Amino acid sequence: MSARSYSLLRIYFSYHFKLKFIFFKTFLLPHFDYCASLFIHLNQTQIGKINKIYDLCLFVLLKIELKYESLEDQQSKLKPLNILPFRYRLLFRYSIFSYKIVNKLILNNIFSLLKPIVKVANTRQTSSNLYEVPIIVSNKCSKRLSIVLATMINKVLKTYTNLIFKDFKEAVLSSLPLLYIKFSKFVLKET
Repeated sequence: MSARSYSLLRIYFSYHFKLKFIFFKTFLLPHFDYCASLFIHLNQTQIGKINKIYDLCLFVLLKIELKYESLEDQQSKLKPLNILPFRYRLLFRYSIFSYKIVNKLILNNIFSLLKPIVKVANTRQTSSNLYEVPIIVSNKCSKRLSIVLATMINKVLKTYTNLIFKDFKEAVLSSLPLLYIKFSKFVLKET
């Protein structure tokens, strides 16, 4: 490590908690958010490694120990700081991404890959899915955005997609534990 880097670290660690918190939110959290947008290409082991680094950053910078705690306990510790545990943050960021695509706020070309299920009044269709999930031919194919997005909307966010954006964010934040169970069962299982 260079002398300049060491000097910066030594000065940094003498600062107050608020300054360290601002440093975490400004310089480190965007990197974890970037990882959240790429999670469909990661497996559970890789997501776990990123989660460990996230927890380590919180411990080293802010002295918040999350290593052996459940997601709910982590959330209660981080709530006063308005930060989510990494796995909840992953779900929340991808939920916002999905909402914006479905409501044609971003990436209209990806929305065109989604095929809405047309409901005919006189059929006995029992599926309550909103979009067709393309056929999965191989494990590599299962990581396509059109498959993960359709699964995310059908299995996790089905009841929330018609809300306005502010209400959508509040609804997802208020039901994170329940949504995360669905998210890990239907979406993360494929990675």
